[in-house]
Amino acid sequence: MSTGKLVTKRADLETLTDILNRAEKLKKQIENLVDTLVKVYSSRGNLKPMVERIVREYELKPIEIDGSLVRNLEDYVRDMELYLKKLIRYADHLDKLSNGLDNMDKLASDLEAWANLVKDLNEYLYSEALKALSRYNAFLTKIGNLEVSEALSTAAVISDDLRMLTRNCRTLVLKRIREIRSSLGSLRSLAQIADRIAVLEDKEKVTRIKEWISETERKLDLIEQRAPYTDESLVGYGAKIREYMDFLKRVVSEMLSKEETRVLKEIGKIGRALDGRSIRFHELVELVSRYSGLSIDESMKIVYKLSKKNLVKVNVKLP
Repeated sequence: MSTGKLVTKRADLETLTDILNRAEKLKKQIENLVDTLVKVYSSRGNLKPMVERIVREYELKPIEIDGSLVRNLEDYVRDMELYLKKLIRYADHLDKLSNGLDNMDKLASDLEAWANLVKDLNEYLYSEALKALSRYNAFLTKIGNLEVSEALSTAAVISDDLRMLTRNCRTLVLKRIREIRSSLGSLRSLAQIADRIAVLEDKEKVTRIKEWISETERKLDLIEQRAPYTDESLVGYGAKIREYMDFLKRVVSEMLSKEETRVLKEIGKIGRALDGRSIRFHELVELVSRYSGLSIDESMKIVYKLSKKNLVKVNVKLP
């Protein structure tokens, strides 16, 4: 045998050994990745069919020997490399999809809770929330039959819907809480006036109303802190506030004129804004006039009457 032929055979043998080593390494990488995919994602029932299909569709075919063994092995190794790249890409997509599903679970849970809070506040928004949750549940049942890319894009659309409706429900709930608080503020102002002038038979109910206001404010604080996971409802407050407002207006109207009631409310607001700071008498009268819409003279006369009835406390410090 000539030296040239020996070298050629040795080179072929080295090339063949190198190719076989690469093939063995790729085979282990593929097997490890497939095992990981099956182990991690098959435990998630709705993804199991998808994983099994991916593994089955891209399963390596047996090597075909046709002509040069080295060339056939090189082609086979290239197929393995391509297969590994596809598996890695699918693994990345599956990871994103799995994380997306975890996030969607949380979004759906939150939306369901917010929807229960808006159920009796906005029928249309509640209906839209239920539709979005229905689409989400339908997606979960068919996800295993979808391609990974299609599942990812569908999950993104549904997640956006869940997120948007959650935001809308939350906005509505917080708006309703603000409205109730505002109404309670007006009710409290009127209750404070009624408390000063109510006759004995009305005094007890006025006291109960003030207690109800304080209790309702505490409930609203809790709802806001715990929302959407709360058993409290925002329904019924409006009717109760109107009922109490009508009663207090009757109590006040029996003792004070409309103008006196208006001035008394404005003085209460001014007092809260000053927070203990003093104000000159003419400044008080001007503020009362500005906010009540009464003239300076009318405002001054009414402040005098209210002070004389001991309904407001106006202290004057002389030099």
